[in-house]
Amino acid sequence: MKAKMKHIICFLLFCGLLVGTGKFFRYLLVDDTASYTRITFHEMYEQDNIDVLFVGSSHCDQSFIPDIFDEKLGLNTFNGGTSAQHPDGSYLVIKEAAKYNEIKQIYLELYFGLARHNYKDRTELTQFYIIADYLRPSIDKTLYLLSISPKEYYSNNFILARRYWTKFFDADYVKDVLIKKNTNAYKNYEYISNGTSWYYGKGYLANSEKDAVRDWNFFDMRNPSTASLGDVSQDWVDSLEDIISFCEKKNIQLTLVSAPMSNYHLVRQGNGNYDKYITTVQNLIAGTDVRYYDFNLCKETYIPNSSELFKDAGHMNYTGAKLFSTLFADFLNGEIPENELFWDSYVEKLAHLEPTVFGVSYYDSQTDNDEALRHCEVIATPDMNLEYEIILSPAEGEPYKLQDFSANRFFTLQPDEHGTVTVTYRPSSSPKETATCNITY
Repeated sequence: MKAKMKHIICFLLFCGLLVGTGKFFRYLLVDDTASYTRITFHEMYEQDNIDVLFVGSSHCDQSFIPDIFDEKLGLNTFNGGTSAQHPDGSYLVIKEAAKYNEIKQIYLELYFGLARHNYKDRTELTQFYIIADYLRPSIDKTLYLLSISPKEYYSNNFILARRYWTKFFDADYVKDVLIKKNTNAYKNYEYISNGTSWYYGKGYLANSEKDAVRDWNFFDMRNPSTASLGDVSQDWVDSLEDIISFCEKKNIQLTLVSAPMSNYHLVRQGNGNYDKYITTVQNLIAGTDVRYYDFNLCKETYIPNSSELFKDAGHMNYTGAKLFSTLFADFLNGEIPENELFWDSYVEKLAHLEPTVFGVSYYDSQTDNDEALRHCEVIATPDMNLEYEIILSPAEGEPYKLQDFSANRFFTLQPDEHGTVTVTYRPSSSPKETATCNITY
């Protein structure tokens, strides 16, 4: 008996030493001084009770402002969204929050960009670590860390300092980390703003109105794949079904929501393609009590067709988030009928918009002669029979006309070229009715 007790004591001492050593090296090597998720989950544990929980990816944590929902709903709401939070991560956050709170309602934000992700393909794990690193130890957390990656990543999954072990020999790095962690801001869980975003509170990450995209000045890379957005992964479906089942067992009302994105981001997916995603989600929840509200179907009366509500193609700035949060709360309070707020499809919504050039999207390739090419596409309201005049104004050199008025929307650049592309467009039936969009490339 004494020998058995001795072994137990030795084992406990070993575990304590392992945990203590891990915390020591984590403090030395892990620079999380700019991590807003550290603050989010600290604040989540500090709540008296969370009545309403928002979860999802960055489209969640940058769109739902809890203070607005608190005031309008008369409930305590919290935003548990994190960057690139996949449904299995949302499931972990939901289970953790439900341990400490009597949650009445969960809003799961569904971003289509994560829906085709196969879990076995995961190699970049930062978006998963930022969830698990700041949740309390539990069986659920352990199972999550075992499931997010192949076995060869387990040491990094469970030992935070292991991810940064090479920094141990960088004295300047360690000194810098210790200096930043010894500040009152770090100890008091105050967010250090990067100048364009700040931690607003209760999980919401605000973006400055100064980051607004002016006059549809979008120019960014896209995936040249034309795969259907309706082709979602089974992993994504399984995690979604896990969340639905958990909420049913816990008697928590679950609602699926898609936060607004710019029309530039959705139109460049291909005409009618986003509707395939909406249909897929609706089919998945058929026969359940779960509702799905996609605010990308919102009528222009409520969310204007404006790029200035966004900081980039997919994320709202503070102005946009205030508009959306107020609108959503009013809708939940029954102040706006559903059939008045939404179009039946995204194709129908586009058909009611004024002709608009939303920006230019591109992808890069190499020719057989190893020449780099940038393939550009003017993104505009589809099915409008528009014609485009395209003028390039290089940063170095004189402006020149690349194309006279034509239905063609495609052109090429050299990847190292920079300047402004001016797209003047008009309906082919009304050549005098022109509009212009200037896009920085």
